[in-house]
Amino acid sequence: MTSEVLHPYYKLAYFKVAWGGPEEKAAEVEAGNLNAKDWQDEARKIVEKTMAEYYKTRPLPIPIQTKALNPTEKHSNAPVLSEYDKLRKTLLGADVEEGWASELRRYLGTMQQDVTKTTDLVEWWQNNAKLYPTLARIALDVLPSQASSVPCERVFSGSKQIATDRRACLGSTVFEELVIMGSAWGPDLYDMAAWSTLQVEEIDSFDFEAMLVEDNDFLAEEKDDESMTIDMDDIEMVV
Repeated sequence: MTSEVLHPYYKLAYFKVAWGGPEEKAAEVEAGNLNAKDWQDEARKIVEKTMAEYYKTRPLPIPIQTKALNPTEKHSNAPVLSEYDKLRKTLLGADVEEGWASELRRYLGTMQQDVTKTTDLVEWWQNNAKLYPTLARIALDVLPSQASSVPCERVFSGSKQIATDRRACLGSTVFEELVIMGSAWGPDLYDMAAWSTLQVEEIDSFDFEAMLVEDNDFLAEEKDDESMTIDMDDIEMVV
């Protein structure tokens, strides 16, 4: 559910259409299904719980040390804030105090126009990390994970070729490095056997014809030698 919400094309609206929201839950309960759920709300709760956990471990900004001012000094260069500037500063402070909740409201309340189903999500979240810092951290942890089990099974099968009986003493760190390098470099390695089978070798038939003539001459000479040997044996027997 988290990965679906973190897709800026779908968000929570997808759950209402695909699985149902509060209206669909009420209809199911009225029909007799007391275990019906509001899947849109369930997805929101999961994302909120995840954001609360990530927000606790967020990187804190480095405080900027400023020189203490002498109260007797005149602040002639200090900017004069208008009433709106003061209000905006107050709203920004309230937004910071709310933390991840305001960030989630901004994300869910905005429909991005530049997003499609085929948008590179990792790149999109990298570009919007400053706007949604907590959600971006979650997205960059969750979205790169493979949804299919086929690549994972391929890695497991390849790891069996690394941890052979003669290499059973490999440490976990070295083993992990070998698996990662094999996965990263494997597609760029050439299979020389497969490459060799695809090669078409041009052969000059004249060379083989000459070799065939030589072989036939050699066989004829061998037959002559055998016949001569048999004739000599007959002569010796007669003598």
